[in-house]
Amino acid sequence: MLDLSWGEIGIIAVVAIVVIGPKDLPVVLRTCGKLLAKAKSMLHEVKKTFDEALEEDEIASTKQQIKKELRQIVDMEGNLRDAYDVEELKPHIKPIQQDTNK
Repeated sequence: MLDLSWGEIGIIAVVAIVVIGPKDLPVVLRTCGKLLAKAKSMLHEVKKTFDEALEEDEIASTKQQIKKELRQIVDMEGNLRDAYDVEELKPHIKPIQQDTNK
C-alpha cells in the first residue's frame, strides 16, 4: 500500500511524539484508527452497492435475453404449426389409413 521502510516509520513516530507529545499520542492514534476503520467501512459499502447495481444490471440483461429467445421460440412454433397444418393433412391421411386396413 504505502512503500515505507522501517526507518521512515521510525522517523514519523519520533516526529509524532515531538509534535503531539507522548501524553496525547495514544488518543490521536486511537482517533486515527477509528477514522481509518470508518473510511474502510464506507469503502466496503460503496463497493457492495456497486456490486449490487452491477448484478441487477446483469439480471436485467439476462432477463431481456431470455424474453427475446422465448419470443423467437414462440414465433418458430407458430411458423411450424402453419407449415404443418393438421387440417390440410387429414384428407391425405384417410386414404393411407384405408390402404393399411386392407
